[in-house]
Amino acid sequence: MIAQLDKNYTAIICGRCGAAIPVSEKIAGLQEERRDDMAATPRTFMARCRSCENEGVYAIDSIRRLEGEPAERKPRPVSPQTRVFSKTFHKR
Repeated sequence: MIAQLDKNYTAIICGRCGAAIPVSEKIAGLQEERRDDMAATPRTFMARCRSCENEGVYAIDSIRRLEGEPAERKPRPVSPQTRVFSKTFHKR
């Protein structure tokens, strides 16, 4: 019998659209450090939402453990001007 692993991840909730924004284990570890030493660890961090592309400042205390897996990141469309600039820039 194969045991199923419970899948969960650490995330914050986007203040604009309400989507879950996964955070790294390093950032999640700051929450534990903050409990141990209130003065030395940062209290906020920057994160960009994968759904609405909104960037914001979030409190370390707002990190949650959510069930499931984080949504896959969709690649951002590249504008035609960016492609032309990139090709001409890299030719040199």
